[in-house]
Amino acid sequence: MASPLALAAEKEADTPFCRIFDTGTQAKETPSAEVVAKREDWKLVPENNLTHEFDGDAALVNDKLIVLLTTRLGYMHAYSKAADGLRWRATAAIFAPPWAGGDVHVQHAPQRGGPFKIIENAAGAVMVQPVYTTDRKAVVRFRLTTGEPILEIRATQGMGSAQVHTAASYAIVPEFFADDVVLDIPILGSRVCLPVEAQCLHLVDGGGAIVMCAFQAAPPRAMVTGKGPSWFGLASGKSLWLAFLEGKGIWHSRAAGAKDGWKPPFPAKWRCSVAGKDGLAVSYDYEKGPPAGVALPDGPTIIYPIDRTKATPLTTVLPTDVMRNTLGVGPCQYVLQAEGLATEANPTPEQVSHWFEQQFKRKKEKAAQDEIKDRLAQMVEHVGRVQARIGQYGTSAKQLRAVCQKHAGDESASRCLAILEHLDRVAAVKGDEPKAAKQLADATVALIGKENALEECQKLGEGIRAIGSAQDAALARCRLHVRRLRAECASRPDSPLSKELEPLVGGMLQRK
Repeated sequence: MASPLALAAEKEADTPFCRIFDTGTQAKETPSAEVVAKREDWKLVPENNLTHEFDGDAALVNDKLIVLLTTRLGYMHAYSKAADGLRWRATAAIFAPPWAGGDVHVQHAPQRGGPFKIIENAAGAVMVQPVYTTDRKAVVRFRLTTGEPILEIRATQGMGSAQVHTAASYAIVPEFFADDVVLDIPILGSRVCLPVEAQCLHLVDGGGAIVMCAFQAAPPRAMVTGKGPSWFGLASGKSLWLAFLEGKGIWHSRAAGAKDGWKPPFPAKWRCSVAGKDGLAVSYDYEKGPPAGVALPDGPTIIYPIDRTKATPLTTVLPTDVMRNTLGVGPCQYVLQAEGLATEANPTPEQVSHWFEQQFKRKKEKAAQDEIKDRLAQMVEHVGRVQARIGQYGTSAKQLRAVCQKHAGDESASRCLAILEHLDRVAAVKGDEPKAAKQLADATVALIGKENALEECQKLGEGIRAIGSAQDAALARCRLHVRRLRAECASRPDSPLSKELEPLVGGMLQRK
């Protein structure tokens, strides 16, 4: 039966505070959610106690998750609190370098001092470090914070990769401004490398939950296998977060061409992605519908909430929330930082246009005219830098194509050339966006001091935002296609094509 301390903690099960338990026994296999929910013979480790010696496995608990760190084989099992009770959602294992071809599963077992070190033990956060026996230099820490369905895995040193098993139906690389990459996991015949940079979604439980992986640094390699685990290379000293997004109907799928009566179960920005044969989907906003003039692939349609609206329940956690809570930035800022285009002011068309509209709305445009002129000038300069960066992608594509043609006999060459065709179409500069932005900026300045200028000001703001939106999409698509090339190289790292192409691709992604 449960210990008195465990029973006392159970009474606080709905509180957000973090706790550490010693299970008293070492699990020999993955415990069921029902067994974990009972917490039989679990002992609460008192708050601030950092010297506890474990008799069994370690459990990190808050009101959203129970994370079980097992002594046997060193697995991590995550259980999420759904509306109908506790559910197993993921199992993870850590591997030492090398990442592929001889990975060593780091394990820990009973030893002097115990199999775990408690690093942090407070109501606000708990963190535990397994003591590994196969590699004593390997250091990885698991951290849980108050009230969040997010587990942090800190790969401090000696870590090569993480294996994450979720029993997912689909794996998605979400793109906030471009098209998603969608893979139907059960039909995958072999491992597929993913163009993951900041996040990856695993859709589980028939629409009941999403397991999201967020990366502090882009994983060197990422792959998924049919009905098997996902593998993510770990950058030394960087964190991987696993977020567990719960909610009945939080995602939905329907077969190609099928229609159903599905409606969003709660207010949010819902995203539709129609999967293609090569994994590249056509993605669009659920409310706006499919883009005009674009042929849809013949794969399934996946619908999921990517961001919140003003009406989204405060207790609902969505992918954009996880991104901001873990990486500290939203989607737009992330892309700008990745491309070396972020500045302290960040004078994006979106930010600047909304700001000057507020000045006109409050009739403060005269007092702020110097600042309006300055911000608009910065915005025009920003548009120019983004356009130049998109042009760089187009120029680099020519060099990459030459390499692919040189290795035309390589089995990846045709796939890489097909990706480059996508890149060419996106990077082709069709207009002078900086000039158009300058014209709209000048027209905005000319409105300062005029009567009833708000409506015209808002029209100009819409035009400026349209330029920014188009650039965001083009820049994100360019980066996605280059990441797809990197994934192709990762799938066959020893091929002559990959060896020559990968450094060029890496240089494009890191170019600032």
